[in-house]
Amino acid sequence: MEQVLTDSSASRQLRLDEWVKTQSPLTVTAAHAILPNQHDSKLPIYCLSASEPDEENTLATAIFTLSRADVTWQMFMSNREQVVFEQPSF
Repeated sequence: MEQVLTDSSASRQLRLDEWVKTQSPLTVTAAHAILPNQHDSKLPIYCLSASEPDEENTLATAIFTLSRADVTWQMFMSNREQVVFEQPSF
């Protein structure tokens, strides 16, 4: 199935690309910092606007950490500081 790239998705990808150029490497701490980003007031990475032009708001955000040994993840909902679900390292 072909992916439809909306303006809001393109905006988030562009913001992440800009972030990585100045903040690399992308760590868990850096990912946690950019996910609530509101840099673009019309199309922010973390969007909860009833007037979002693509009708795409953020429902949840997950941070995946991959290593040679395992994959860990954390999921956040509206409270960006509170982990709702996680799979810690084994």
